Amino acid sequence: MLAHSLSKLSQSEFIEGIWVGLSPDEQECRSTIASLNKVVSIFDAGNERVNTVLNGLKAMLAQAESHDWVLVHDAARPLVSTSDIDNLVRKVIAANSVGGLLANRIVDTLKKSAAGDLSEQTLNRNDYWCAQTPQMFRLGQLRHIIEQAMEDQINITDEASAMEAAGYKPLLVEASAPNFKVTTANDLKLAEFLLADNS
Repeated sequence: MLAHSLSKLSQSEFIEGIWVGLSPDEQECRSTIASLNKVVSIFDAGNERVNTVLNGLKAMLAQAESHDWVLVHDAARPLVSTSDIDNLVRKVIAANSVGGLLANRIVDTLKKSAAGDLSEQTLNRNDYWCAQTPQMFRLGQLRHIIEQAMEDQINITDEASAMEAAGYKPLLVEASAPNFKVTTANDLKLAEFLLADNS
């Protein structure tokens, strides 16, 4: 999955370098990843996503500028398309936005549950999106806001949630290709099928 994600990122005309967060015990993977196109550095992942992202931002600041744009992507989303990555970058820059993220509108009827998994309320799905990655923000600002959110003990589920907690409104850019997060065995089977179909 990581190789597929890195391949899509490296094909983007906007991405100059890629920093990869890996667990310290993934030594075999490190040498392979380090030789891939546009990979600049491999850094140690943290216990949680937010810790890994923060480690990566700090590593990037040694070679990049605080005002540079950074895209954060989950390796568990190997189906991301290069065209969607490029579209995200173009739209965020054109909108002069604080940043943005790939996402999809919810098309199913959305239910709020009560205790015991009982349907309690139907919500207006027009107001809801499913967040994806990459998520794009300024390097220095994102680092500062994540550190502040952690200090304030705010639950950070993604980079956009940290920006929202600081009062910003990131741009939602609709993804055109499947970009779901592989979290279950069935997700993995579907991702393998779709990746094989596209090869």
